[in-house]
Amino acid sequence: MSAHQPTAEASAPVSAEAVQDFIAEQFLGGSEAPPDEEDETQIPEGELPEGTDPDDPDFVDPDNPDDPDGEAPPEPIPAPISWDKDAKELFAQLSPDLQAKVVEREAQRDRAIQTATTEAANAKRNATAEAHQQLAQFQRHYASELEQIAVRLAPQRPDPTLAATNPTA
Repeated sequence: MSAHQPTAEASAPVSAEAVQDFIAEQFLGGSEAPPDEEDETQIPEGELPEGTDPDDPDFVDPDNPDDPDGEAPPEPIPAPISWDKDAKELFAQLSPDLQAKVVEREAQRDRAIQTATTEAANAKRNATAEAHQQLAQFQRHYASELEQIAVRLAPQRPDPTLAATNPTA
């Protein structure tokens, strides 16, 4: 199979978890804990820690974002502007940590592109200025050469002694 032919894996749809694991490995230096491993300190979903009374006025429900006493949910991180709709949808499925890393990396990439574009524009401007200087120098040299040729080819006044003598006599 040549390097230009797609493999069956390349055309298969990719799950959000696979994308998240890949990005975690690339940007965070490792993947998050596998989902099937249970953390003994975690409280099962829907249950409250021991000694927590939901009737207590200081109680904060972590599952209720509308709770005025609870912390406000973090603002969603916007996907990079240059990404298409499908990429933005996958970005929204990533964890906030991964989203922050991706946005940071995109910002680095954008800065590198801006720097390279600026350097290219400066190089082009410098090359154009140098070309104009060389052209002006060639034109001055050409004009000088033409003046020298014109001086050599300019008609000269005849010698007045020739008019006094008859060359046919």
